[in-house]
Amino acid sequence: CIGGKNMKKTIKTMLILVILVFSMIPAAFAEPSLTAISPERVIAKKVIAVENVKQVRTLNKVQKLEGIKERYNKSIAQYTKLKDNYLRAKLKVNATKTLIKECKNDDSIECNEIRKDVKRNSKDFLLKSADKVITFLGRLAERVKSSNIDDEIKEVILEDIGQDITDLEAAKDVIENLDGNSTDEEIREAAQTIKKIWRNAKIHAKKALGMLTNAKIGNIIHRAEKLEEKLGRTISRLEEQGYDVSEIEELVEDFKEKVDEAKEKYEEAKKEFQNNNIEEAHKLVKEAHRLLREAHDTLKQIFRQIKGIEQSGEEVEAEEVEAEEVEAEEDEEEE
Repeated sequence: CIGGKNMKKTIKTMLILVILVFSMIPAAFAEPSLTAISPERVIAKKVIAVENVKQVRTLNKVQKLEGIKERYNKSIAQYTKLKDNYLRAKLKVNATKTLIKECKNDDSIECNEIRKDVKRNSKDFLLKSADKVITFLGRLAERVKSSNIDDEIKEVILEDIGQDITDLEAAKDVIENLDGNSTDEEIREAAQTIKKIWRNAKIHAKKALGMLTNAKIGNIIHRAEKLEEKLGRTISRLEEQGYDVSEIEELVEDFKEKVDEAKEKYEEAKKEFQNNNIEEAHKLVKEAHRLLREAHDTLKQIFRQIKGIEQSGEEVEAEEVEAEEVEAEEDEEEE
């Protein structure tokens, strides 16, 4: 019947809209033709459009994942190498510290050489520690640069990270001049300098990582708000065709409320980050993430309700896949 065909048109249209809203791949709808087209042909074209979108998305995802995997493997290899160097240097320091205890009040040639070894090993350990932190901060800076954090805030974050790296490089220059003849005080002073810089860097890093997560949450909220509009129009069309949409309306209202609450937490978190209230900001980010997960669960219920009306699961299964991808993105942010 015509109502059934129109219903399928509505569901097919909803599927395409969900795919487009929750996808990071831009797409555009073609202008409608002035030539009369039968409902069957319209449905067929939309199915083809869905398949084309899925194929393009699959190809883009594969290419994107390959690029990410390559960069990730290089980054991990570099980090692993630095970590191994750091651990080896630390083991040497600990080993020579044990020996130095046995040389207490002993001015023999052997013990004096051990003391020099301790200082040389300490120098190597401090350099490896600085290299490890510099690499971490450099990777973090790249993530901030490629993010959609507000430009003004991004500039401040990058300045802080850049200053930390500059301070560490300067500390390395001092450490490079240490040798077996350096005094214990010079070694301790160099170690304290590295520790002080790292304490500041950890604060800047925690702020940057939190803001990166919050920015991703903002992206999800934006797409969810767009989907709210599409859901509203779809419900109106279903209602006009005589379907009972009362349960779907309640679910959509619940979905909207959770997205709105998440948006409030997202905005509050931005302010707290700007005011350097890092701990409070992180709490708000976690709360926004929780609300989005709840909204995601409600969205799946909405799809199931639509599936019940249409009584054909093939199309709605594709929609549920889209919903699962959103959940996966949220999980990534939580990590």
